Amino acid sequence: ARSDIFALGAVLHEMVTGRRAFAGDSAPAVASAILASEPAPLAASPSLDRLVRTCLAKQPERRWQSAHDVALQLADVMDRDAPAHQSTRRGARTLLPWIVAAAAIVVAVAALAWNTKPSDPAAPAAADRLVFPIPPPDGTSFFFGAELNGVAISPDGSKIAFLAGSPRQPGIWLRPLSSPKPVMIAGTDGATGMFWSPGSEALAFFAGGKLKRVDIAGGAPVHICEARETVGQFGTWAQDGTILFASVEGQAIMRVSKSGGTPEPLLVPDAAARQRRIVWPSFLPDGKRFLFMAGRTDNTDVIMLGSVDGTPSRELLQVKSNAQYSAGHIVYMQDGALLKHPFDLVTGTLTGEPIAIGDRVFHFMATGLAQFSVSSNGVVAYQSHRDESAILMFDRTGKTSTLRPTGGFQFLRLTPDGGRLIFDRLDARTLMLDVAMLDLARGTETRLTTGRATEFGGTMAPDGSLFFSVSHGGPPRLHRRAAGTTTDEPLQKIDLLMQLGPDVSRDGTWVVFSQRAPRGPFDIYAMSLEDRRVIPFRTSDAEESNARFSPDGRFVVYQSDESGHSEVYLAPFPGPGVTHVVSSGGGSVPRWSVDGREIFYIGAEGQLTAVSVTLSPAVEIGAPAVLFAAPSRFPWMDFDVTPDGRFVASVPTKLARDQPLTVILNAIR
Repeated sequence: ARSDIFALGAVLHEMVTGRRAFAGDSAPAVASAILASEPAPLAASPSLDRLVRTCLAKQPERRWQSAHDVALQLADVMDRDAPAHQSTRRGARTLLPWIVAAAAIVVAVAALAWNTKPSDPAAPAAADRLVFPIPPPDGTSFFFGAELNGVAISPDGSKIAFLAGSPRQPGIWLRPLSSPKPVMIAGTDGATGMFWSPGSEALAFFAGGKLKRVDIAGGAPVHICEARETVGQFGTWAQDGTILFASVEGQAIMRVSKSGGTPEPLLVPDAAARQRRIVWPSFLPDGKRFLFMAGRTDNTDVIMLGSVDGTPSRELLQVKSNAQYSAGHIVYMQDGALLKHPFDLVTGTLTGEPIAIGDRVFHFMATGLAQFSVSSNGVVAYQSHRDESAILMFDRTGKTSTLRPTGGFQFLRLTPDGGRLIFDRLDARTLMLDVAMLDLARGTETRLTTGRATEFGGTMAPDGSLFFSVSHGGPPRLHRRAAGTTTDEPLQKIDLLMQLGPDVSRDGTWVVFSQRAPRGPFDIYAMSLEDRRVIPFRTSDAEESNARFSPDGRFVVYQSDESGHSEVYLAPFPGPGVTHVVSSGGGSVPRWSVDGREIFYIGAEGQLTAVSVTLSPAVEIGAPAVLFAAPSRFPWMDFDVTPDGRFVASVPTKLARDQPLTVILNAIR
């Protein structure tokens, strides 16, 4: 009945003005206008304007109680306004006929309202779901990943904020759902995550190692506190100005005021409850209790209910996902579906059964983060796409052949003999990565890892042992599997930060790898495989990664952004010695030719580039020469060089960041 009253108000408005109350070029645009805009006033009749606006109130309880009430009010408008307009011929020809026609419609609608009681099964149902896409702004891509959220719906459901731009310089864009055009919020360059104020008038965001806030009406961002750089952070904001945030590594949930100050730990992992990381805090409407995910030492994860007043946290549900509250439900990811689960705010307990509201939501199982956001009134936004790639072989002219046409391939590495390819494959069922191996001569594929963990970045040592990164829910650490066994052992039995990208020297004595530093960026370390001694190779404030031994083991090539952008460098191993710049104008993913006479890398524009190099008796580096441009606008994810000088690469065919977000109105009710 309340929906009928709203529709009646829209019809009355159009009858009087000749224009729609809420205009748009499509159904989603009209729905957005209804959510966030107000119709033009009916200047000819203030009393009729009040009547229509009451019909069109956003909250159903603020509309007229029945169509019968509208009929009575409209009759009163006719009695008061018609005589005044009859004094002019123009008024009598314009407003009065429309009012009389409207009154006839009201009589019919009033009769319908009286004959359709609220308890009648035939009564109008709640508004249906409306699903529509939001593409990235022209010339940009969305920015999100395994560690950071890239989309946030305002609590009132009228606006969506998202990260977009280039991978090196994202910013926060704002789009009211009533408008097709997003705008970038000034001063948010470099943002890596954001969350709304409870009143939907401001955003807090992480950028440059700081937490800041900005009013969406305008003004420069304001510093709140320091926050660790280059690590995914996730936050939430309560009505009293309390902000909670945590890093993806989950050492603690921190508390700070929106006014600023030094953040202090509110909650740390509970060893007695076997917790090793706590992440993804999200306030409930009371601003005291909050949801968060706890990863446990037995590799299970649970959604927990915590409180800022010190009340002991308790488990709600065993699931590996961030969770948010909306309209009497908790929303989370499980088994590939986005679910809404009825939740009693008074008792703080789940009730009933979960119902799916979306599928194929971008969900990275290693961290538990799903790319979705919900408003307090049931609007949902999420990213429903994943990266897709192919494994291709290239000769030096760029001519290609296909080894694997499509899938979730990422890092890859040829075995020392060059006859097999080790690569990562995404399991579509579990959304986890496993290490697989392809026999290039026979075309047969073998899975090397299985189970409820994410395993990736494999490389084989000369003795046949396999080195790769493993995540059971926390930061991935390097493991080693001896040849002919299925037992994996961590290289270091201490609690380290993320370890990636191993490379083993040809004599099998050293492994070099990237490790995230406590301050945020990656550094490069090496470990002796004889005595497990670890030495730093490149540690600085810059981001250093992708280290590869030269064939003779005397040098290491790597990438670093110490100059302000990524370049390729060559340095003696283990050092000391002179460091040489290999690339020019930008470079990443350096790789050696089998004979050690060339270094290949991906240029700033995605082009495969070769540089001749002499290592003895002195280092000499030639000029970079572009071999060929990338076959698409997508840069290679990884590549390696075959013994005969060809290149095998994982090439993206579709990137999730270029695909539209999905928005659902009335998803939760």
